[in-house]
Amino acid sequence: MDNDNEVKIHQEVMMFLGDEVSLIHHNSQGQSYNIEKEYEKTRKNHSGFSIILLVSSLIVILAVAFVMSMVISSKNHDIKVSLEDFEDLNLKNLLNSVSAAQTSYDSALKVVARVDSDYSSALKDAELSRNNEIFVLDSLHLDSSQDYENRLRVINQRYEETIEALREDYSVKRKEAEEDAEMFRQALSKFDASAIESAGDTASLDSESQLHKLELKSQEDKYEKRIAQLEAALQNQREKNQEDMRVAINQVVEKYQAEIDKLDPKLSDSTANAIIYGETSQSKESFNGSEVLSQNEISEDSFVNAVSDYQKKYNQYMYLDDTVASIPQKYSIPEYVSAARSLVNSMSDSYMDTTLSYYEEKSALNQKIEEGKEEMGRRQQLYEQVMTNMLTGLKSNAAILSGSGYEDIIIYLAPQARYLVTEEEGAEAEFKLEKTSVKGSIIHEKDDEITGQPVYRFVVAEDKEGNLPELDFSLLIPGQTVKILSK
Repeated sequence: MDNDNEVKIHQEVMMFLGDEVSLIHHNSQGQSYNIEKEYEKTRKNHSGFSIILLVSSLIVILAVAFVMSMVISSKNHDIKVSLEDFEDLNLKNLLNSVSAAQTSYDSALKVVARVDSDYSSALKDAELSRNNEIFVLDSLHLDSSQDYENRLRVINQRYEETIEALREDYSVKRKEAEEDAEMFRQALSKFDASAIESAGDTASLDSESQLHKLELKSQEDKYEKRIAQLEAALQNQREKNQEDMRVAINQVVEKYQAEIDKLDPKLSDSTANAIIYGETSQSKESFNGSEVLSQNEISEDSFVNAVSDYQKKYNQYMYLDDTVASIPQKYSIPEYVSAARSLVNSMSDSYMDTTLSYYEEKSALNQKIEEGKEEMGRRQQLYEQVMTNMLTGLKSNAAILSGSGYEDIIIYLAPQARYLVTEEEGAEAEFKLEKTSVKGSIIHEKDDEITGQPVYRFVVAEDKEGNLPELDFSLLIPGQTVKILSK
């Protein structure tokens, strides 16, 4: 066997050397070296020492191999099978599948935990939002308890709707996460315990894989720790923002409440309160002067015009009052405005009552005046009849009624002679004052305001020099006749 190998090697060497061997044979002048023959010569050469040496070497090698195997076995006593056996049995893929299934199952459990964490965070956010809305509602300081309860009911209803929506969304997400986890758990449960244990042992053998997993685990722990820190920081920031918001709201409320208190103060005045109580206890209707005049059948211009002017001013006041009343004030100002309106309505009623009373009084006085005029007319007729009869007996148509000065000589003129007095010149006349004849003219000065009868006055004529004659009016006797010179 060994010789055959040697022959084979020789042939390969000959193929490699080629022409070099031919050249050597040529140079050796016909003396060639036959290696096959030489090997055949050594075929019978056997040495016992070589055999002993070979056997000894083999024994030493086996001993060393056995010792090394024992040492490795003692250090790796947990290793029951080798990688070659796994490869032969096609178990390496199984272990990879177990490891992947375990990883997927762990990830699915983390997803379930994350869903629970997100749900708890969402619940806290909803509760925080509701608390903030209630805080803002309390900051409004509403006076109406019913309004407060209605708003609080809306806030709680919105919170309940949010919780219900979160609960429905969470139930769907958690069901999906649990289904995924259950799917991976069932996949993992299909592997037997020995395969899972072997997967763990193999993972411990594969140092590179173990190092990679340790790095991944370290990175995962690092990220989870960072996420936890960020969530804690976010929660702290939420709490801080909530506190800042409440402080800001309180500051705004205090600031604007002070402004509101100035614009809508709470007044405390006992006199004003008594007025307000006295006015608000009585219901006053709005003033309508034209309706009152119509009901009392008053159409006199003076009254209608006066009431119309008052109605105009009242309407202007009501316009301004409505504007002020429309301002959302709730403390003392509305009471003052209402009392002021009631007072104005009371004054309007008093004005109208006074107007009606004045109209009635005027009507009564006018009635008496008319009656007096009728009486004066009768007396005037009697007076003129007496005067006419007296003047007829004296053969005169005029007589002096009174005279205290040049501008105050009043004349009675009989009706039948009044036509003689013209508007331009009057009627020339004269009368005797003792032995002095006083000349002048009778003029129509005016009509009596009460009787309506004409009033005549004697105007003394000037002399040629333009001077009035000197008269002693104490000698002027009422009833003295006056002679009319005009015809």
